Amino acid sequence: MSSVRWQRWRLCSWRGSSPLLAVAAVAGGLLLIAGVPAPSIALFAAYEGAFVLVPGVLLYRALGGGGGGALDQVAIGWPLGYLLAVLAYLLASATGVPVVLAMSYPVVAIGAALLLRRRTALPPAAGGPRRASRSAWAAAGVCVLVLAYVGAGYFGQTPLPRAGASVGYEPDLLYDLSLAAEAKLRWPLGEPLVAGRPFGYHAFPYLDLAAASAVTGLELPLLLFRLQVVPMAALLVAQLVWAGARLGAGRRVGVLAATIALLLGELDLDPDRPWLFANYLGTAVWGPFNHGFLLGALFFVPAIVLLGELAGPAAPSRARRGWLTLALLIVGCAGAKGIALLPLVIGALALWTGWWALSKHELNRRAATALGGVAALLVATYFVQYGGQSRGTELAPMTTPAGMTAARLLGEELAWPALAVGAFGALPAVVVGCALVVIDRDSRRSPAQAWLLALVLAGLAPLFLFFQPGDSHLWPVAYAGLAGALLAAQGLIRLWDSLRERWDTRALVVGGAAWLGLLGAVVSASKVGGLDLPDERASVISYASLAGGLLALAVFWASRTPRARRLAAAALSALCLATALDAPLDVLPEYARRVLGEPRAELSGGLLQGLRWVEANTPSDAVLAASSERLITDPAPRYAHYSAFSQRRVLVEGWAVTGSDETVGARVRLNRAIFEGADQAALATAMRDYGVTHLVIDRREHGANPALARLAPLVYSNPDVDVHALR
Repeated sequence: MSSVRWQRWRLCSWRGSSPLLAVAAVAGGLLLIAGVPAPSIALFAAYEGAFVLVPGVLLYRALGGGGGGALDQVAIGWPLGYLLAVLAYLLASATGVPVVLAMSYPVVAIGAALLLRRRTALPPAAGGPRRASRSAWAAAGVCVLVLAYVGAGYFGQTPLPRAGASVGYEPDLLYDLSLAAEAKLRWPLGEPLVAGRPFGYHAFPYLDLAAASAVTGLELPLLLFRLQVVPMAALLVAQLVWAGARLGAGRRVGVLAATIALLLGELDLDPDRPWLFANYLGTAVWGPFNHGFLLGALFFVPAIVLLGELAGPAAPSRARRGWLTLALLIVGCAGAKGIALLPLVIGALALWTGWWALSKHELNRRAATALGGVAALLVATYFVQYGGQSRGTELAPMTTPAGMTAARLLGEELAWPALAVGAFGALPAVVVGCALVVIDRDSRRSPAQAWLLALVLAGLAPLFLFFQPGDSHLWPVAYAGLAGALLAAQGLIRLWDSLRERWDTRALVVGGAAWLGLLGAVVSASKVGGLDLPDERASVISYASLAGGLLALAVFWASRTPRARRLAAAALSALCLATALDAPLDVLPEYARRVLGEPRAELSGGLLQGLRWVEANTPSDAVLAASSERLITDPAPRYAHYSAFSQRRVLVEGWAVTGSDETVGARVRLNRAIFEGADQAALATAMRDYGVTHLVIDRREHGANPALARLAPLVYSNPDVDVHALR
């Protein structure tokens, strides 16, 4: 290939790549410290490059993209690569095509690119700068901080399963592992925690893990607990930086947006209380630990940017290929978190179309067409992927805000004021920044800003209107937080610029660092000196701070006095900076407790060894019945370690994760009759109706009826677990 054509086809220039190399070095070092062998890191990196990044970038270029430089190609091409990997593996699973053949698409993609390179008018790649820009280093710094939180908040609290070691895991994480095993080993997909129940959940995150495991041979726990989250978290930071620049606001807006979305939390400085306002939402926004959330975000961010461009006033005249790229990204959204992302996009498109009609007195046909297309996809997704199940989601206005810790602490007499300010407390930086854009008198809102604001408003609806026992209805709020961060960053930068009119940048940085240091010192002194405030008083302090923030917003909007505006800007900046302490105060003490104290040991080394024996010595379609005291004592059990580490379906275990149905009670009674009564009729029913092939007796809890040994031969035993075969 000629040097000119190589300049056109290359992904990026090596000049100015120091920030990228620094992030890669930190990521590799973090994985090594977290116990991942160097060969596994290299193998996974090769997979991400050859099977995800390169094919995705080639697809994006084939669709007419790639003219915006390396960051543009990575931000859109990489998620397209994830989509290719998922669809290829889905094809292999559904048709029986060998995985090796189905996953050979990188060879096809690269070959097609080489054959067509002389016929295709390729946009020249943007030449890299001789030195990395400040924004590139700032983005790298944000990425390093995010990875540090991943290390402390995820790796530090999620041990790798080791032979003989007792470990503990979050129930939702084990459910993810169970579903990844389901995607890897069986088709059609079913519900592993309640064997025989149809699959009714988003599948792409688990097909992605299964594809990576099938190609590389790496074990699913290593991928889910360590490897996959690192490139996804780094890519999300890069996408937010790219989105800020692509929306016309500049890369510094993107850097600040990544900071707001992933590093700033709620207004709660108590390290002993993880949530004051946000409940589950706080972790969903700043903590990129959930594989499904991350994969959905990687499709969502470029999708909303392209949608804002293609349906906006400056839409390119020949945008057919752009719409095709957008359609693929929306399909990715549907498969990754469809029940959260598609309603969010639909609501935002409806609001944006209405704003357009009111402000411009015309119908935005492109936005209306997109609205219809996404709505049709939602209907198909709801019935095909989710099986028409709502998983307990119900219309319950104000139920979720009423469940905020702060609202409960203040009592019923202050409930409604608490709820009104509570949403502000959950996402203070987003609310302040978006409000500053809305109240800005010096400039008109652009269509791009109106689009981002529509996403924020549509995302807040589930917070106030719906309720779901597992809090899954809050995922749209978390995704709206990403769009809100892009809008809020624009307002906060204007706030920063207003402060720089009086104080220079160095003074502001020193002042901000001193403010954070003072807050950290006060919190530390209160804990060390035993000066803990009662929760009620701490809540009152947080509410007073938020009320002060609302007052500062009003002053900033209404006052024409420069001094008053600067003081209000300083107060708002202090409020937003205080939220930067929420994540470390939530993560680091818990990390210290896990490292220095006794680790959770819900899963003993012996039980883990027995389940791994089941994985290695039973067919993939085997079904287990497992004895567990929690099926009897816990009214809503959420454990999933039997299916997660055996990688087999189970008659019934932590059914509360998936939701109850009319068969759960019967299954629990059947399970109890088998293990407590050695009921031969119950055993025959389990085998006939549910396909049970093995019994797993957790001897740590209560053992089982000795008569079971006469009904089913013992095939494996250790001090913690017995395994009996039925056929």
